[in-house]
Amino acid sequence: MAQCALCSSQHIRKLFTKDGLNIVKCQECGFCFVFPQENPANIADRYNSSEYFNTKFVQKFGYGDYESVRPLNDIWFNKILKKINKLANPPGKILDIGCALGHFLIIAKQMGWSPVGLERSDYAFQYCRDHYEFPVYQGTMEDNLIPDNEKYRIITLFDVLEHVLDIQKAMETIQRLTEPSGLLIINTPNEGGISRKLMRRYWFHFKPYEHTYYFSADTLTRLLDNYGFEVIKMERCYKIVNIDAMFNRIFHYNSILPRILHKISGKSRWKYRPFPFPTGEITVYARKI
Repeated sequence: MAQCALCSSQHIRKLFTKDGLNIVKCQECGFCFVFPQENPANIADRYNSSEYFNTKFVQKFGYGDYESVRPLNDIWFNKILKKINKLANPPGKILDIGCALGHFLIIAKQMGWSPVGLERSDYAFQYCRDHYEFPVYQGTMEDNLIPDNEKYRIITLFDVLEHVLDIQKAMETIQRLTEPSGLLIINTPNEGGISRKLMRRYWFHFKPYEHTYYFSADTLTRLLDNYGFEVIKMERCYKIVNIDAMFNRIFHYNSILPRILHKISGKSRWKYRPFPFPTGEITVYARKI
């Protein structure tokens, strides 16, 4: 029987089924999640492959071309780090959970932080080992493999929390690793946001092959409070995109339209100008109390 990981209620209602998996919602606290979850071995196989970062199946899991949008992601990472630096100036240790190919940590190091990564993907972990000197652990938050004497002033999770398989174990690890008064920054899809309400079951973040939990502002605040974190600031997320990247993203949902748009626009420079765009996500800054 399904039980809410947030409030322990068994009053759970099925919303719909997608890709053979049920999206359900707690009728007591409103927490939305997948039950039962996808086979963990299948999930691990997807993450471990290089194809996760360059897949044709973005509507189900992974990234269309992770490296191609790095310049856009780097602009967003810089903006996030400037906000972090207003709350806690470097030096200090920063742990990026789900660090992928390490791009955020490179910028954090340039800004004076001592970077450490945690990454579950075999491919991404090996990439970091081959390219960087800063330490990266391989595993998940649920594995609880980082030593007890390791404490971090800043912990970040960008598009990661929705992927974990056991939210309680994950939060226990985060709580243990965060310094007293340390900062936790989370970016995750907003299940209570406008795009979710407009798109309903067709919301593009409903990807049960990889997204296990779906947070709203209320359920995320409650989760953080349960583990001793006070929300300082919560804001709508505006990732950095350009028209070319948006065309390429649309290709995974409709292969004809982007080809027409690319042909019409040609090599126009305006296609490559970066701009902020709401992505149906929220960014939360919280302090350990």
